[in-house]
Amino acid sequence: MADAGAFVTRIKQAAIDKGYRHFRSLVKYADFSKEELDVGPFVKDQAFSHQSELRVAVHAGDHTGSAIKLEIGSLKDIAVMVPSSALDEISISDEAN
Repeated sequence: MADAGAFVTRIKQAAIDKGYRHFRSLVKYADFSKEELDVGPFVKDQAFSHQSELRVAVHAGDHTGSAIKLEIGSLKDIAVMVPSSALDEISISDEAN
C-alpha cells in the first residue's frame, strides 16, 4: 500500500539529519493573469490545478542553487506501481506527520 505520509516523513527526517530547513504545503493555484503573486515553491498557475500537489521544499542554507541529495532509503514498503492511465484516480491527503 502506498503511504504518502511516510514518504514525506522520510524526506523531512533526512533534511533534519543534514541540518537543512524544510517546509511542506499544498500548492496554491492562482490565475496569474489576474493576480500579482510572488511565485515560489508553493504557488503555481491555475492551469496546473488538476495536479493537486503537496510539496516539500528543502533549503540547505546556501544560495548557490546547487542540487542537494537526501538519502531516504528504499521505498519498497511504502510505494506501489500503477499504470499511468490510473493517475487521474489517485489522491493524496495532507495528513500531519
